[in-house]
Amino acid sequence: MPFFKKKGSDDHFYKSRLEHKLYLARENPEPCFDLSDCALRDVPAGVFSLCKVFRKESLYLQDNQLSSLEGGGNVKDLAMLTTLDLQNNNFLFLPESFGFLINIRMLFLNNNKLNSLPDCFDSLKQLQVLEVAQNKLRSIPLSLCKALHLTKLDLRENSDLTLRKLPPSIIEMPMLETLLMDESQLSCVPENIVEKGTRGILSFFAEENGLEYIPLEERQLPESADEGKVVNVFDTEKQQRGFKLLAHLAFQQSKLEKEVERLQQQREEERRRLILHLQEVERNTDVMITQLLLLSAQEREQERQEKLIRAQEEEQELLATMQQQQRDLQKHDVLDGMKQLVEEEMRQERIMREYEQCRVEMTSSLLCKELESSNMLLNAVDRHSSAQMELVQRLQKDEELQRAAVCSLLERSDARTWGLVQQVSLVEQQLAQLTALELQRRNHQLSEQLSDLAEKRTALSSLLVHLLQEQSLRREQLIHTLHEMERHRQDSSDFWLHQYQRLLDSRPNRFIDKERVLDPLLANHLVLNGVVHCLPFLAQWMHDPDALINVTHAQLKAAGIRSDQDSYNVLRALELYAEERECAIQKLSCFNPPNLPSAPIEEASALPEPSTSSVAVLETDENIPKGIIETECVICMEAACDVIILQCGHMCCCAKCCEPLINCPMCRGDIERKIRVRAA
Repeated sequence: MPFFKKKGSDDHFYKSRLEHKLYLARENPEPCFDLSDCALRDVPAGVFSLCKVFRKESLYLQDNQLSSLEGGGNVKDLAMLTTLDLQNNNFLFLPESFGFLINIRMLFLNNNKLNSLPDCFDSLKQLQVLEVAQNKLRSIPLSLCKALHLTKLDLRENSDLTLRKLPPSIIEMPMLETLLMDESQLSCVPENIVEKGTRGILSFFAEENGLEYIPLEERQLPESADEGKVVNVFDTEKQQRGFKLLAHLAFQQSKLEKEVERLQQQREEERRRLILHLQEVERNTDVMITQLLLLSAQEREQERQEKLIRAQEEEQELLATMQQQQRDLQKHDVLDGMKQLVEEEMRQERIMREYEQCRVEMTSSLLCKELESSNMLLNAVDRHSSAQMELVQRLQKDEELQRAAVCSLLERSDARTWGLVQQVSLVEQQLAQLTALELQRRNHQLSEQLSDLAEKRTALSSLLVHLLQEQSLRREQLIHTLHEMERHRQDSSDFWLHQYQRLLDSRPNRFIDKERVLDPLLANHLVLNGVVHCLPFLAQWMHDPDALINVTHAQLKAAGIRSDQDSYNVLRALELYAEERECAIQKLSCFNPPNLPSAPIEEASALPEPSTSSVAVLETDENIPKGIIETECVICMEAACDVIILQCGHMCCCAKCCEPLINCPMCRGDIERKIRVRAA
């Protein structure tokens, strides 16, 4: 599992840092476990157990790329933590198992992607500081309001979480001293109340919800029953001394109040005299400002009159200059007009001469082009005749291609052919698994357990040969059908195109789409029960597993399955498929069908069933472990095995290495036949 987000030298650097910090956590007696800034994507395995074994009280995982705590172990092992720092990570949610952090006091979750918090804070009895700023919270759980010792709650930069979205019971938190929120989150609160801090905000929130807010200093925390019952004599004496001290302080306080009152009267008199003096100075200043403004206005008026006179003189001079320029321009325009008329007459004469010359040249050119057109027309007629002959020959060749396309589609649409392909694929996978298992046992030197594998491999090899013979026989039957169709055809140039379209129309449209989403587990059960040829009739329920499991005998009959035995076997296969699906067993069956085309809808009872030996061998090999089928070639040790050797049935080498072989590299048996396994 990759722990690091960077590659190359950075990857090596962060890996070295992580190893160093893990070493310090084991060797350092300090109660801190620091894995911050290590570019982690997942918590290293066993970290939580190390916290428990070395009795760590603080775990620092900030400045990483964590999105989950699953890789670290069991969260119960963190029960001794008092501080957990998960800042600057990629957490989307926190597990409910956070409730096991019963001793946590400070929890830092800033700068993550949290949408919500787990509803388990009523279990965190010792929580004092909770920081969840810079997240995507929309609400906080009600259990957070039951944190009796929470003194600081930071909710800043959560744009969707406003004050009105907080639960009203937040005002009942007995120890809450600091509530941090942005201005956008407190938009409903007046500014004067925001300035009062947490107490003012909570008081305003309580009034909006029709509740009463009790300040922190006025609350009475519950005392234990034992403390209420014990009366301490020394406390009584201390209380009496306190009363005497209070009386003395009251006397001193009254004396100080009288002195303060006298000083306040003196300062009030001085303030009154100062105000009178300031008023007099202000009046004198107003008079001086008024005089200065009058003088300034007179000077500005005089300057404005002088500027106006100068502007009028400049305007007269500019007007005279413009009139002279206008007269010069009119004279120049008249001369230009006369010149243009003369040039236009000369241009018209030149155009007429050029036109006469072009007309003569065009007449001679048209005569030449007429001769060339006649020659080109004769050549085109000859080319058309040649193209027509080529087209007839191409049509004859295309008819052979159309016939081949009809044959290919007929083979892909045939239910029996499709069923044989699935059985061949299943037997090939069984042989691959047996070969992989035999290699494992040979590697572990378990030679006494190879005889049972040899018997199964021999039976599967015989079955594979039989299935390949049936495939060839079925292909010959389909080709014979095409010959019969051609023998009874009428003269039609598009005969094979019509047959191809009819074959396409006969396939159910919904089944064509569902061939690519076939569940391998369902196909395996259909093969084991001998009804794989009935798969086309189940196409209408493929996209809805619940409807497929609940299908009835009447629905199968309406879909086209006429045989009662086939219907019974299909229902049994669906029942076994439903049981494995409900139990959610993480074990795939041996049969993983490739995405092959299925047959058109026809009478299921008319299709041949798989042989009894096929089903028996499949049932016998159910207990073979589902290991990695693609083993490497035992010769080149590089490529994957893709050739089955008959008669021994080993699948132990690739196609390139198998070409020169005459004996099996595993059992040294003679090679009668080599079958290439194609990937689905």
